[in-house]
Amino acid sequence: MISRNELPSLKAKLLKYCSENDLFQEYDIENTFDLIAERFITMDLIMYSKEVNKALHKRKFQKFKNMAYNNKVIKDLEDIQEYYELLRHYEFLSFISYYLRDAFDYEWITFEVDSIFPEYLYNNLQQVLIRSVERYKKVAKRKEILSKTGKVIGTIAFSPLLILAALAKYSFEESEDEKKQKRYYCKYCGGSATEPSKLLHEFCVERTRLNKYINFDNTPLYHQIYEGSDKTEYMCKHCGKTSKSFRDLVTNICHVRYRMNRDVKDTLERVTLSHCEPLL
Repeated sequence: MISRNELPSLKAKLLKYCSENDLFQEYDIENTFDLIAERFITMDLIMYSKEVNKALHKRKFQKFKNMAYNNKVIKDLEDIQEYYELLRHYEFLSFISYYLRDAFDYEWITFEVDSIFPEYLYNNLQQVLIRSVERYKKVAKRKEILSKTGKVIGTIAFSPLLILAALAKYSFEESEDEKKQKRYYCKYCGGSATEPSKLLHEFCVERTRLNKYINFDNTPLYHQIYEGSDKTEYMCKHCGKTSKSFRDLVTNICHVRYRMNRDVKDTLERVTLSHCEPLL
């Protein structure tokens, strides 16, 4: 446990880090730190839990988690944006909580923080947004294709079957073009882009977290490109787990590596060190 006198220096260090790395500047970092630190130092973990639930709009956040558990998507663009902001707020609160959890290094605080902000949940919620955006883009493209097909058809009243046939042909041609477009993946988080430069200039949360545990360094790190080829199915080199989605594989836990890391006491650290690693 740390003393109350140590909190100002901890806060100053956090504020400096966030400022230098342009992190969470849209949030009130200082007051959030003070509030969570007060709950931890007085061991009022019940109130801490209540305040986190209130900040995350408990019912809405539970609905968000249910989407992750049930593999659902968000259909409306405005809702996607709203849930993105919710996830961003969740990330901010977990960041401050993790920071103070590690500083206090007390069993009950660690247990409470880990139960509210489990390692896997952020990735699962992020997947909901990714699936939702991909679905929205497909729906938007279909509407665009239908619009283009309508221009080709002109004012002639074709039957619905002919319109569907033209739509299917146009969709097929579009998808073939998309297949030819190579995607580049981050080997740590599975993030992807069609341009490698774009990927290499964005920060990777997973790589940064891994570096923290291995090298005890919190410096934000960029994505690192997976050097293997595009595949119809990816396989973990340690446990043999397979997935058609590169992202799904690298964000999954490898049971072989998890057993290998059994000496790691911190659960979050053990999980971070035990993700599946794809064959090249």
